[in-house]
Amino acid sequence: MSGYAAYTIAEPTNVFMLRQANAETSVLLQNSDPFVQYASKIASQVGIRFAGSLEFRLSEQNAGTSLGINLTKACIIVPLELYTAYHSNESDRSNADLPSLAEIDFVIAHECAHIADNHMIISRAAFPISLFGAYSLISKISNKWLAAIAGCATLLLTNVCVSRQIEYRADAIVAKAGFGPGGVQFFKRSQVRNCEVRELTKSPMITESGDYLGTQCILC
Repeated sequence: MSGYAAYTIAEPTNVFMLRQANAETSVLLQNSDPFVQYASKIASQVGIRFAGSLEFRLSEQNAGTSLGINLTKACIIVPLELYTAYHSNESDRSNADLPSLAEIDFVIAHECAHIADNHMIISRAAFPISLFGAYSLISKISNKWLAAIAGCATLLLTNVCVSRQIEYRADAIVAKAGFGPGGVQFFKRSQVRNCEVRELTKSPMITESGDYLGTQCILC
């Protein structure tokens, strides 16, 4: 693995990594915050060894993100909507269409699962391997245009497959830890929101059932 990849794993909260995660302006939550204490317990249940020192950063982005591995420093980027939902009561969550407590548990557990299972190592290792595979392939193709297409397709397909398998693995870990029901609620609510967006935008990327085609594996 390259020195760059090793550095991003050892220092997952460096400025460059936060910028990549669209969380450069994120705010570090203090250990005294009830949300941090609550999320740390979930992290421990999922299998993070150093759950007590896991960092949580608050960001205005729409999705959670995990940075780091289960051996060194790690961080979870928490969406503002999730943080707001935690500090709201059940009635306010329902009225404002915020995630339920079960959904909050699922999202936290899902991001923790990426760290617990060291998915950052897998994703970082996949790129040089796919690059070598693409080089080996295009070196056997005489036509430069076909070679370029084959090389790009190899990199794209490898990235999609690795990314999809990592997500499946994280969901499996979460389900085993007992947070599966919250995941079902989370995806059902996402489908309802997607249907509303489809009505407004007429986007061909969203099906009638609310599935967003951009998240579907092209190999399925």
